Amino acid sequence: WECPVATNDRELRKRLRNLGVPVIFLRQRHRLELEGAV
Repeated sequence: WECPVATNDRELRKRLRNLGVPVIFLRQRHRLELEGAV
């Protein structure tokens, strides 16, 4: 995959991670967190 996806949707994040797509999401309203390798 070329680029990460930013979303707060839990189900979408889970599906993307299962496909190996890096995911960026908001944590505690102040921090961005990255799951996966970019």
